Amino acid sequence: MKILFAPDAIEEIKGYLPVFATREYLSAISSEYGWFVSDKFVLPFVIKKSFFVRRMIFTTETIYRSPSFTREEEKLFLSEVLAFARKMEVDFLGQPQANAVFSVYPEGSIFCEFGSYYLDLSRSEEELFNKLHGKHRNAIRKAMKDGIEIVSGESYIDDCYYLIKRTMLRQRKPFVSREQLKKFHDNLQENVSFYVARKENVPQGCAVLFWNKLGGYYLYGGSLENPYPGSLNYLHWQAILDMKRKGVKIYDFVGARINPPAGSKPESLQRFKSRFGADLRRGYLWKYPLRKFKYGFYQNLKYLYQMMRWQKISRDIIDEERCRK
Repeated sequence: MKILFAPDAIEEIKGYLPVFATREYLSAISSEYGWFVSDKFVLPFVIKKSFFVRRMIFTTETIYRSPSFTREEEKLFLSEVLAFARKMEVDFLGQPQANAVFSVYPEGSIFCEFGSYYLDLSRSEEELFNKLHGKHRNAIRKAMKDGIEIVSGESYIDDCYYLIKRTMLRQRKPFVSREQLKKFHDNLQENVSFYVARKENVPQGCAVLFWNKLGGYYLYGGSLENPYPGSLNYLHWQAILDMKRKGVKIYDFVGARINPPAGSKPESLQRFKSRFGADLRRGYLWKYPLRKFKYGFYQNLKYLYQMMRWQKISRDIIDEERCRK
């Protein structure tokens, strides 16, 4: 196995890379990034430094260079990744992005079951519409009839930021900055799309999609507290059609908890996603403290920072799911 850092070194693996594994995306979130590469697998990473701690984040699950390779082989590959990370003086491997649903997890890791709802866009537009839940079909038709407008483009970054910020403030959670959204656009250009649903020019909801031919991913979103009925359904339906027309293979709603509590917000969100006729891909999220003292130090400082900013003390998805069970 080897580690690639130079942008021109990825030519040999370029055809395997989803948008979150591209140089353009990785360099938008960190100046230190690269790819673990073997003859069977690829795994992109970034390294972030905060509170004197170096943490490695994977932006996708393990990428198979052939479907013939096995999960046992992937597990061996991940063991090698851990060994390399130690040599790179990484303190811990943090929770991956929510789109990174791994098939396996390495021995000794902290993990939870997780998934993601996705649509196969090789189906015809008629087939995709027929697979929608009846309530979604009706909501989309009504939104169109009532004059909901779906717009997209760089000029809507501010609207997206406004809606994401309002949503996260209601939940007392951290949110992506406007500067980061702008950097995504500067780096990825047409491969990041900013969608907004509007009613009489008032933004109702938004979706930030990262995409290339291999897949489109709904990574960030937000809305008013009471968006116009059907506006979010219509927004995603239009984004789905746009991705299909661009030749994108899948539409991924990004992130799904396994068996969320009845009546909870995660259950409501997942019902919304599944009613687009999406299939659930199941797997794992995992993290690995290489230096347990520094991992604990970072966690405590993070909680202190959240308290000082009047944010809800929030664990990552892995810890929340493990506490729930």
